Amino acid sequence: MRIVILLFLLLVSSPIIACDCSSEIELSLEYHRSRQVIIGKVLSITKSKDGSENLVSVEIKKDFKGEKTGEKVIIRTNSSPKACGYKFVIGKEYLIYANQHQRVPKDWSTSICSRTIAMSGAENDLIFITRELQISMDPVWEKQFKD
Repeated sequence: MRIVILLFLLLVSSPIIACDCSSEIELSLEYHRSRQVIIGKVLSITKSKDGSENLVSVEIKKDFKGEKTGEKVIIRTNSSPKACGYKFVIGKEYLIYANQHQRVPKDWSTSICSRTIAMSGAENDLIFITRELQISMDPVWEKQFKD
């Protein structure tokens, strides 16, 4: 009986890694607090040495904040959605909100707790960003949302 109680206490007191995005981040706040906001196309996805992160190679199609259009960057995200990792798909384009990675300063990081989103669902964000920067929306984006 003591062993059962001991095992129960060990299981209950063990730390559990779980994602907790308490609420959707307000668009203006997310834009202003992100160091990098880009439209990027995912070129490849590899795992970090310890397997805890996905290293997502992204070609920048449009930069709103941060790097230059045409450059390639590495976006790091946790490899598990349960730990807030964003699930990117090779070949798809995304509106990515990112910040400098804490352990690897040359790379950037994002998660499902950011407003990072596939371009097919980014209309509201793009409207805000184009108004914020006082630029016109790219005709290709407008066509994509109207179709």
